[in-house]
Amino acid sequence: MTAEDKEGVPRFGDTMQIRLLQKTMEVTYMIQDVHKYLERTWQQRMRELLHYSKKLSHKRFKETSDPTHYAIFQRLRAQCTVLVSQCRRKLLDRINDSVSNNPKSFWSYFSPTQFFQSYLRGRTLSVRCGTAISHPISAESGVPQGSHLGPFLFNLFINDIGDALTAKHLLFADDVKFFLESSSGHDVDRLRSSLRAVEHWCFENSMDLNISKCSVMTFSRSRNPLFHDYYLGSELLHRVWKMKDLGVITTSTLHPDEHVRFICRRANSTLGFVFRFSGGLHVDSLVTLYKTLVRPLLEYNSSVWAPYQSTLISDIERVQVRFIRVVGCRMGYNYLEVPVPLLKSHFRLHDLDIRRRIQDSVLLMKLINGVVGCPELLQELPFHIPGRTRSQDLFERLQYSTLYQQRSTLPRLLQLGNEISGSVDFFSPGVARFRSQAVRLLTANDGVSDE
Repeated sequence: MTAEDKEGVPRFGDTMQIRLLQKTMEVTYMIQDVHKYLERTWQQRMRELLHYSKKLSHKRFKETSDPTHYAIFQRLRAQCTVLVSQCRRKLLDRINDSVSNNPKSFWSYFSPTQFFQSYLRGRTLSVRCGTAISHPISAESGVPQGSHLGPFLFNLFINDIGDALTAKHLLFADDVKFFLESSSGHDVDRLRSSLRAVEHWCFENSMDLNISKCSVMTFSRSRNPLFHDYYLGSELLHRVWKMKDLGVITTSTLHPDEHVRFICRRANSTLGFVFRFSGGLHVDSLVTLYKTLVRPLLEYNSSVWAPYQSTLISDIERVQVRFIRVVGCRMGYNYLEVPVPLLKSHFRLHDLDIRRRIQDSVLLMKLINGVVGCPELLQELPFHIPGRTRSQDLFERLQYSTLYQQRSTLPRLLQLGNEISGSVDFFSPGVARFRSQAVRLLTANDGVSDE
């Protein structure tokens, strides 16, 4: 549409051309080459001239209804489109020439301040209902959802909340966790002080807390743990005994049984879905679906929750055995007569416990070589300095008072590292090469060839 609702007020089609031209010119202005100054000046003058001329010709057409004036208006509008295309093509040509030689130079074409301003300003919101779209309204605040820049801007906004806390804290997206080892009333006061600090920070930054999603959890293996009440404002925070955090169910005793039951239910449910809707597929396709849709559910973040109890290990392995038996039935076997070890070897399906050990070894290698950037964990690794003994251990052998502590994440990684350090290179230059070494070593006696 090119007509105007009122004299001098362009409608959407005309406005879109002008804004597109302005936005393109803004990006062009961001080019840092000084010798392009005259070109930018010419483009700016051309834009202003075309905008003014087009507006004037459209006004004359509204007054006289003369087709000549409308033809002039169409020609000027076409020139605006051509100028936009030329500016964009020149900018892309420069970026392509530069990026082909040095990819990092892409960012030198933009001013960060103008980049964020162009992203946040001029935003409009509309409502669609079927084929009807409401009139756009200006978005005076907020960040467009689903954007790549949105999380970064949110981090900039929330990152200083930790300065107000006196307790240790963890931030992930819009979730804040702060914690403290509570051994006295002073520690309880520090936690309560952190709650008040969060409440004050939210007030200062015009943010509202969803108190219904806030909770308190006490981690203790004592038979008689101490519990204290915590408040946000005047509301008492409810206490929970388990919670799902980043996909892992954590209980107050840090026992993995709840999470193991959860992932087994999910895996069996997904496995049933695959079987119901895979009629007629080849067994190799079923194996691919199992490896893609089911097995990752049983292995996600396993270094945190990997069980040492034989019953839990068997519960997890039973999911894979069920899959092998059903596949065997489609190959012509009876369910209880399926040769599970033979089919495991044929389809190259290692025991899930062995696969968890492989993942543990790869995680340890990444920590040592800085692939996983976590200095807090790296400083907890007690490297062994060789002395007069013949020990080839990579880490010091530490003593633990309980079996639970001995089988927890970090001690388990250290023990595994000592077991395989004589046969694999933890300082290998590549993760893929190290993983292949660990797979060959840890799967040598399970009767399954390497995947």
